[in-house]
Amino acid sequence: MNQEKIHERFLGVATTGKIYNLNDEEDYHIYEPSSYSALVSLFDEIQLNPQDIVVDFGCGLGRVLFYCNQRFWCRVKGIEIDEEVYERVLDNKAYYSNRFMDREPEIEIILGKAEEYKIQPEENIFYFFNPFSERIFEKILHNIKVSLSEAPRNIKIILYYTQEEYRELLKENHYVMDKLIRLPEYQYDCYEKVYVYRNY
Repeated sequence: MNQEKIHERFLGVATTGKIYNLNDEEDYHIYEPSSYSALVSLFDEIQLNPQDIVVDFGCGLGRVLFYCNQRFWCRVKGIEIDEEVYERVLDNKAYYSNRFMDREPEIEIILGKAEEYKIQPEENIFYFFNPFSERIFEKILHNIKVSLSEAPRNIKIILYYTQEEYRELLKENHYVMDKLIRLPEYQYDCYEKVYVYRNY
C-alpha cells in the first residue's frame, strides 16, 4: 500500500484526484491535493501548536485541514467556492470526525469566495496551494491587512507551488520570507517548494 493510501485510511477521508473547475470562475484553478509526503516534509519544518488556526484558501477536499488537525491538534478552516466540492469535503469531515471524535468542533468548512471571506482576529496561518489568480490573492492580502490593523499579531503565509506574482505581491505588502522549503519531488519539478512569509 502506498503512502497516499496509508494516510487516507488512517485519517478516514477520501481526498485524492484532480477536480477541474466546476464553477466557471476563470480566476480559480484546478483542485489537486498536496501530496502527503510534501505535507510531512513541510510541517516537519513548520511546527504548529494547538493555539494556531490554519486557514486553507481553496481547500478542495480538505486534505491539509485533516492532516494539520490530526498532527497538531490545531483549529483549521477551509474556504471552498464550489458547492459540489463543498459537499464532498463535508462528507470527509463526517468520516474524519467518526474516527477522531473529539476533533469535530476544531474543523470549519465555509462555502464561498475566498476573497469575500472576512479574516478573523485569531487566525494566524494562511495556506495557499496555487488556488487562484493573483487578482484574487491581492484581495485576500488586503483583507488580511484590514484584520491586522484591527488585531495586530504575528502571522505566517504559506505558499506551495506558487506563482511569482504572489511573491511579488507579498514583497509589495512588506512581508518577509521566513523559509524556503524544497520538497521531496523538487529534483523532478522545480515548483515543488514552499515559501513561508511572515509579517514584520
